[in-house]
Amino acid sequence: MFQEALIEFQTCATLSGGRPFNLAAVAEAYGRLGRKEEASKILSHLQEASNGEYISPNDLCLVYAALGDKNKAFASLETAYEQQDASLVWIKVAPESDALRSDPRFANFIRRMNFPVSYIEPAPGNRLLSRMTTPLVE
Repeated sequence: MFQEALIEFQTCATLSGGRPFNLAAVAEAYGRLGRKEEASKILSHLQEASNGEYISPNDLCLVYAALGDKNKAFASLETAYEQQDASLVWIKVAPESDALRSDPRFANFIRRMNFPVSYIEPAPGNRLLSRMTTPLVE
């Protein structure tokens, strides 16, 4: 599954001219495939690029999580929270967050996000919301 995702993310990264969001998705896929060297190389590039352009800390969080570095993942998540990163609206349902869910810091973070009670949970196994950047409008 992640091999197919990697191919699609690489295509997106190429077509987007190397936009950070797409590069982070490639790095995350590499990390999940155990290709840590390639993931780390892209992560380093994104960290360096963040000195001159906005790189979503949530995107970095997901790469760190895919690499198994939960401490750096949560540090990036805190930065995303402080910056009011709009992508955090998906944190509760995004499958990319699965690697962090078992950590008590994740439950604490979700409580702090203060999602409304009427927030709708997806059905188990629903991957439709994966990697969406804008909400669906009816």
